[in-house]
Amino acid sequence: MIDIPRHHTLSTHQIRRVILESPYRGDGTPNTIAYNVSYARACVHDSLLRGEAPLASHLLYTQPGILNDADRDERAHGINAGHAWLTSADAVVVYTDLGMSDGMEAGINLAGFNGIPVERRQLKDGGVRLPHLETLEVAQKRADDNAKTCQEFYRALQMIFEITTDPVIEKIAAEALCMSWLAKQFSENPDILDETAT
Repeated sequence: MIDIPRHHTLSTHQIRRVILESPYRGDGTPNTIAYNVSYARACVHDSLLRGEAPLASHLLYTQPGILNDADRDERAHGINAGHAWLTSADAVVVYTDLGMSDGMEAGINLAGFNGIPVERRQLKDGGVRLPHLETLEVAQKRADDNAKTCQEFYRALQMIFEITTDPVIEKIAAEALCMSWLAKQFSENPDILDETAT
């Protein structure tokens, strides 16, 4: 990690401009994209701590309201816009912990064609444990568990409404179900109050 004194700005010649390559779309599922975005952010962080000025166009151009990566034409615009900055870079840095994608290969080939050095890195090489990804895995498991619990809760409510048409009994049964569901949530995750308070 480069040591930059507090409130000190480096001159433009003291900092390397690098284009970052890492997977983005993968199989196209929201979970994979979220995982890859989290990984790319960790790569940007790693590059910044090395004293570099990274550009990760796949994080920039795919933000909501900019370009839709699922649209072939918009994806091509984003790739071309990212490649337009290539000749201004000192190097193309390829992070390979998650493997290589076609887009990464295209960036490597273009760098080679333009005589731009290509460096391969892994976050694991620097002792980084990919905390963003571990957090994402935990969050995904919690979301899956919550979705399953919500589906069970909804099915139980449906059964109540199928059994009776008396609004008083429906209300009492639904409140009892809610209380038992909340009690279960608190017993499985005692820190839930701390999480909801923040």
